[in-house]
Amino acid sequence: MAKNNTLLKFKGNLGDVTFVESKAYDPHVRSKRGTFKPALLNDAMKASGETLAAGNKPAKMIFDVLAPYRIDFAGGPLWQKLVSLFKKQLSSQGSINLTSLTGFEIHPDYPLRRFMLPVVELNREADQVHVTVRYSVWPNFKKQPYIDGFRLQVIIVFPDMEQYTATSVSEWTDIISLPDKRLITETPIEAGVVHFKYQPGFDKDALVCIKLEGCEKGMGLKPAVNKGMAIVRVGSFLL
Repeated sequence: MAKNNTLLKFKGNLGDVTFVESKAYDPHVRSKRGTFKPALLNDAMKASGETLAAGNKPAKMIFDVLAPYRIDFAGGPLWQKLVSLFKKQLSSQGSINLTSLTGFEIHPDYPLRRFMLPVVELNREADQVHVTVRYSVWPNFKKQPYIDGFRLQVIIVFPDMEQYTATSVSEWTDIISLPDKRLITETPIEAGVVHFKYQPGFDKDALVCIKLEGCEKGMGLKPAVNKGMAIVRVGSFLL
């Protein structure tokens, strides 16, 4: 910023110029406040702002409902990714489609796919819903040789797209022991199974999120490097 080195001292306004006494920048001049008219938003900018605001609603719904399951798996650009995904949908399709969340990784630095690509099956028997998580290979904790097992948390999310709110239920599988690495190719894959009490939400569109946690000596390990979490299925399951 240009400085005023004159010996004369001025105060106040002179036309569109204001003389300023400043310790940080020494005495100087600037344009008088209100000299320039505020910029007007064009139609494209207004539309972009409206799309962003609309995209925030489903993003917040998913972000908030998964928050309790991310206490030990926080961080990453989850919010930004959700807003970007839904904003693109609104811009290109004019509506929100949650099926695009299938395969969505919750934390890109620790993706679930580095351990497994699970397939989820849901079956109802009376007032119980049985959820089976199948995978084609044993999870491989290459950098954590001390891990001797793992468990899976099955999270079912029931979204309300009219109110942009969601509820959820979750259950952990029992800890599944990892086979000896020398026998891993010969050991049958053990599926994870959990059970939920039936509720009407299972008959509607729902999201299934799987969280994997490495274990050692029967205890789940807290560091995020031992975990993975992703939305693996979206849609109606029991119709």
